[in-house]
Amino acid sequence: MPDLDIVNPVSPGWYIPYKLVLSGAEPAEVGRAALRALAKSLRRGHGLESLSELAAVAGGVMDGSLPAADAVDRLHTIERASGGDRHTKVAVQAVVRLIAEGRDEPMSADEFTNLVAARFCKELLAHHLFCPAWTEVLQERFQAPGEAESFTNAVASTVNPPVAKLGEALARNPEGASLRARHPHLE
Repeated sequence: MPDLDIVNPVSPGWYIPYKLVLSGAEPAEVGRAALRALAKSLRRGHGLESLSELAAVAGGVMDGSLPAADAVDRLHTIERASGGDRHTKVAVQAVVRLIAEGRDEPMSADEFTNLVAARFCKELLAHHLFCPAWTEVLQERFQAPGEAESFTNAVASTVNPPVAKLGEALARNPEGASLRARHPHLE
């Protein structure tokens, strides 16, 4: 009889952070592994080739030159043109969230590009790391929900500053060929 337990799939390249959680690793170690997996995912996925288009849409809505309805159409067009590329799908979701949050201060095109790239990296990390499989792994390791939540928060706080820097690097190099996760020594 087949095993009836359904294990949520983990994307290739993201197994190490999960294995570290199960082995009892500290949040900083899991965070370092997640940053390496994110950088590798960006390199393998060729970065985010539509970054300038996405930043232009976000900038147009936020500065009032592009109506929200037109922005949604343009985002769908960008997503369809990518042929279903996962990075583009995650980036479109990130831009929609940025637009929904709004910004009061004026920004240059480069600032919008950096903002979209950083948000995309954060959302891609969340998409791969904090997916349903994460909950399953945490349930195996921790007995109390509070422990699992504090562990997740510790991992997130460990990776947030380096993810922002990775986003800045992506903004400079949207093809992602040379992206590396740079992180300070974490204890």
